[in-house]
Amino acid sequence: IPSNQADLAKNIADYLTENMYEKITLKRAAEEFHISETAIKNAFKAVYGVSFYAYIKTLKMESASYMLEYTDKTVLEIAGEHGYDNASKFAVAFRSVKGVSPGKYRLKNRKRR
Repeated sequence: IPSNQADLAKNIADYLTENMYEKITLKRAAEEFHISETAIKNAFKAVYGVSFYAYIKTLKMESASYMLEYTDKTVLEIAGEHGYDNASKFAVAFRSVKGVSPGKYRLKNRKRR
């Protein structure tokens, strides 16, 4: 992987992490970094082995899983904070990353405070 491609993917990944609660599209990222959408897609696939959008979904579901473990927020509240206006769409996305529903995940992984 060329270092400029690795640097690009890392910089965009950092940007996505910092702006996780916003809806970042491929087009918006391309505009932000003054680079083509294709360059971003290629960099993510080469560096992370997943698509741009798969990376975002995983990032959001990792954050959501943390909130399910450590907060008393409802699944719907957590879904909303991660850009999902619908609990069932959130549950489908969560299950695709974590292998279980948000509710089951919380029951198994809840951290007592």
